[in-house]
Amino acid sequence: MLCDLVKTAVALGLVTIIAGCSTDESNELIDFGPVSNSGGMPGASSNNGISGSGELFDFDVAFDYSALSEDEAADASDEDFIENTSFSETVSIAFSENNVSCGDLPDGVSATVDGAKITIDASTSKNIIYQLSGSASDGMFKLYSDKKCAVSLAGLDLTNSDGPAINIQTKKRVFIDISDGSTNTLADGPTYADTGDEDAKGTVFSEGQLVFSGGGRLDISANCKAGISSDQYLRFRRGNIINVSASEGNGVRGKDSIIVSGGVMNIDVSGEGNKGLKSDGPVVIAGGRTTIIDSADAYYDSDDEETKGPAGINCDGDFRMTGGEADIKATGKGGKGITADGDMLLAGGKVRVITTGSKFTYGSSSSSFGPMGGFGNTSSSDDNDKSPKGIRCEGSMTISGGDIMSRTTGGEGSEAIESKSALTISGGTIGAYAYDDAINSGDVMTISGGNILAVSSNNDGFDSNGNMYISGGETVAIGLGEDGVDVIERGTLAVSGGTLLSLGNTLMTSPSSSASTQQFISKSVSGLTSGSAITLANSSGTLFDYTMPLTMSRAYLILSLPQLEKGGEYTLTAGGAAQQITL
Repeated sequence: MLCDLVKTAVALGLVTIIAGCSTDESNELIDFGPVSNSGGMPGASSNNGISGSGELFDFDVAFDYSALSEDEAADASDEDFIENTSFSETVSIAFSENNVSCGDLPDGVSATVDGAKITIDASTSKNIIYQLSGSASDGMFKLYSDKKCAVSLAGLDLTNSDGPAINIQTKKRVFIDISDGSTNTLADGPTYADTGDEDAKGTVFSEGQLVFSGGGRLDISANCKAGISSDQYLRFRRGNIINVSASEGNGVRGKDSIIVSGGVMNIDVSGEGNKGLKSDGPVVIAGGRTTIIDSADAYYDSDDEETKGPAGINCDGDFRMTGGEADIKATGKGGKGITADGDMLLAGGKVRVITTGSKFTYGSSSSSFGPMGGFGNTSSSDDNDKSPKGIRCEGSMTISGGDIMSRTTGGEGSEAIESKSALTISGGTIGAYAYDDAINSGDVMTISGGNILAVSSNNDGFDSNGNMYISGGETVAIGLGEDGVDVIERGTLAVSGGTLLSLGNTLMTSPSSSASTQQFISKSVSGLTSGSAITLANSSGTLFDYTMPLTMSRAYLILSLPQLEKGGEYTLTAGGAAQQITL
């Protein structure tokens, strides 16, 4: 399996991931505009800022069931492409309410039928397609095989009252082909029958690798466990439309990894502590459109003695996104958008994340039952609290491209983008709006490119718990509660290039004069109303022009531009008042 995953990662240009295998929504913030540099700054123009539509403050996430037009390069060496396998036999299996009819079986294949439940044993035959169709309210397709095969869904409506609708007991790769133009519906029951030592972990379950392809639609209702689950890896290709509603388990669960290289997924999760996409290893998104709405709350698991929080996407390894679209909304207590225990790379594609839930506090009445089994325990432990986060990783985060917006409005601890280690931004268009810190790093923060807007309604726009280095890009940081840019006490903010505008309610951090090679202006301003302009001009004309997205009665301003010169004379206009400045 590892070799297969390596081949897939190489094909996607993501081989470095393999190490991971073993306030409220009705705010009045409006219309933020681009940074405009008229002084000839390389790559700058009046239209290269984040969209002036105000999308960061009011975008929403909703399911989109429409098909997606995608190109996919042919790759004859990719074993996850069903078209690269030659199938020798097709077995037609048709379900009816109380029966299953089965076509001729190849040598080495046997079938056992019990009502509308069929078990296939194909341990000695390979490269067979099992084509499933028909309808049954209490049926099942179960497969034992030691060989690679395919399951074709060709107009199937199947519910199993006491277990998975499709149960694949093989550790080999299995293709799930959703036949072009077909609509298929699968559901499990509210409880599962005892299967002894056999795993049964979802409505669609496999012991081995599952690869989804085809141009049809698959609707899954998960009432007991996950919607789709594999004990190895899951891959989703272009063409298919998969809709999962999970009321108890995770939406999609891949033990080794999850790779989304195409297709449409809509995942609705409501069971406490559960995730839309969950992997014990890495998650890779390189294409497709994935939409997740997670309304679950965090909860304290007394058996494991830990709090478990919900998330749109959660992986114990690395998270990589190089293309496609990921739209996520988490509304429950302690809910997160995208979270990884490893490193995170955002290098392309479109990301939209919203979290609206409040902090889950262990031992409070909102925690339901505490570890002692009652409401009387009101002590709180930070280790068991869960704060809502938009995009978060335990390791290092790198943003080198993409169109990214993250909004978190659930109160204390709500941060839009957080790395618990170093954070590096070299490209992309990034919008972060949070109740708490908009963009936070646990270690050094480095900005060398990109177009960034970071707004906090109650804390810092940027909060770096290590030194912070800015050498390029266009950065606007607004902290209504504290600083626009806040660097750890006794740390260094060094500016050597790019554009920086910082507006804060306080001023605890200024660029280091000794470490910065680019000049900066630091001034107190007032009367900044939404829609008003901050401009900087010299005798040659306007160097900088920014339209305020919100109102600040007063602010501490830091402005650094490549055009600023030691000894230069400038006019700073903010809140309608002009100040003469000599550097």
